[in-house]
Amino acid sequence: MVPSMNLPLVTRKQLSAALPYLAIAALYIIVIIPGPGTPLPTAIYDDGLFFRWSSSWLNGRWLGPWDELTTSKGPLHSVIAGVAWKSGLHVFAYKRLFYLCSCALFAFTAIRECRHWIRILLFATLLLDPLQLGGAGLRNLREGTYIPLQMIGFGLGIYSLDRLASKKLFTKDVATSIIGMAACFGLLLITREARSLVWIELILWLGCLGTLSARSSMNWSKRWISLLACIAISAASMMAPLQILRMINNQAYRAPISNSLEEGYLPIFYGRLVSARIPGEKPIPRVHLSSKAIAVLIEESDHHGGRVSAILRQLDSGWKQPGCAIYPETCGE
Repeated sequence: MVPSMNLPLVTRKQLSAALPYLAIAALYIIVIIPGPGTPLPTAIYDDGLFFRWSSSWLNGRWLGPWDELTTSKGPLHSVIAGVAWKSGLHVFAYKRLFYLCSCALFAFTAIRECRHWIRILLFATLLLDPLQLGGAGLRNLREGTYIPLQMIGFGLGIYSLDRLASKKLFTKDVATSIIGMAACFGLLLITREARSLVWIELILWLGCLGTLSARSSMNWSKRWISLLACIAISAASMMAPLQILRMINNQAYRAPISNSLEEGYLPIFYGRLVSARIPGEKPIPRVHLSSKAIAVLIEESDHHGGRVSAILRQLDSGWKQPGCAIYPETCGE
């Protein structure tokens, strides 16, 4: 007997609901994803730097050659773009495909309780974002990784709060969404793009989480267990990408570089260092710490047996050259 081709009513409804999304996505895949980009491989910063780092990473050199640009940008965009290239996608197709997936996930998580046509409209509107289709979207910028991660993290964060508000319990889907959200936030910190915004979003999410916990009808013990579990898995998931990057950097360079959260005391040390001044010294434009001040610091540190002189003596004199080439008045500094 030939099996009946009639689909169950529920499945037909699901297929009917999915058709608009599939049609919009198919149009985007056919028209937008294969479109051209604006390659700037010779650019010193941004586009060219990300291209060079992807190439270096694919050739086994983590973060590329050690020079004055090594820690200027986060590595995540170059690494993912390199993985995409190995998979057969050029960097511009990767960015658009990643953005498409993030728009779909955002539409189904951030406003999951809205009417069906509103989600369709949101999905289409996000894909027509002028920033993505304009000049900035045609370049190889780390926003191509940052924006989709931001949308995924934001959508999963809203979804987790919605589920906690409706179920009042710490369930499997809540845990999964929190892990996904926090992992996205951790990856966003590695991009080194608007990191303060990531921390603000995490604080807002924790504030909403605390409010839900305070209003929960559960007894105090279950309420606190649920709250602490959410905080614990979000903290662990957020720090995981940073710890992985730290281990890779320690192995490659014997130093936890590329992110201020990993550099530990270095940002504080640098802040104190650039505030050092010699009384009466005339300020030099674009020079935070003069060579003369560095010499004095080394001498004073030697007298007191400090570690500052050992650090300052290791400065590479070649790092002066890029600044000197752009701003001749800084030559020698």
